[in-house]
Amino acid sequence: MTKQEVLQGALALNGSDKQYTVTVESDTITIQSKFSANATGTRTGTFRCVARLNDDNTYVETHSARDGRRSQFGKVVKVQKSISFTFGGGSDTVEVEKESFNSEDIKKILREYLDGCGYKRTNKGFFRRLFGR
Repeated sequence: MTKQEVLQGALALNGSDKQYTVTVESDTITIQSKFSANATGTRTGTFRCVARLNDDNTYVETHSARDGRRSQFGKVVKVQKSISFTFGGGSDTVEVEKESFNSEDIKKILREYLDGCGYKRTNKGFFRRLFGR
């Protein structure tokens, strides 16, 4: 497949039943998902995975989380806050916010598509160069 065919083919990953959106601009494919920041869903964030395709059938992948959250080495984004109250010797903890979002699910969709098209990730970044993955 040519680079242009891979870019245009990525749009087929979209669908009304999907929890993510795929967009293509220039030589990059972006997959973005929304997640709820608490049980009531009143605050939301987005996780974005971007693959920039090179002419030699390789790609460079970058990630970002918005709404003040970061992904911990691309695994699970978690936020948990609680408030403790003490009344007459007893204490009670009330959980006010909790969130769990596995960013690997979004990355896997894009990686599997690009692997199927014959593209490989480049060894960019300190840990990838160190461990050779």
